[in-house]
Amino acid sequence: MTEQKNTKHKLTVKQRKLIKNLVEGKSLRESSKIAGLNECYACDILKQPKIKEAFTEGLERAGLTDQAIADKILTLINAKKTMFFSHQGKVMDKREVEALDIQADMTKFVTKIKGHVIDRSQVETPGIEEILRQIEQKRRHEQ
Repeated sequence: MTEQKNTKHKLTVKQRKLIKNLVEGKSLRESSKIAGLNECYACDILKQPKIKEAFTEGLERAGLTDQAIADKILTLINAKKTMFFSHQGKVMDKREVEALDIQADMTKFVTKIKGHVIDRSQVETPGIEEILRQIEQKRRHEQ
């Protein structure tokens, strides 16, 4: 039995459906629905090592190796676009320019995956109970 099959057999049917649909390019919401999973739960299980491993294997089988992804990112970081300039319905000139929107998106993506940027949704903030407890402690300390 190969290592790939061992990983596959550790997953539930719903987990395999989730991964299959994500690898096919469906959104997390759509993949969760197809797999019969709550979207929040699906997001949580994607953090599990065995799920990450299976997802990585699926991407690699689809041709999305680390090198292929790196090559695509590099292409997009250096993206260009052609601008056409017209007058009275006729193209008068065209120029190749930097595709700054694509370059900015990819730069943001790379800094995020390298750990230089953290989504606000990933920052844990104390709950109201913890905040009230801290305020009460501070008041007691000041007295």
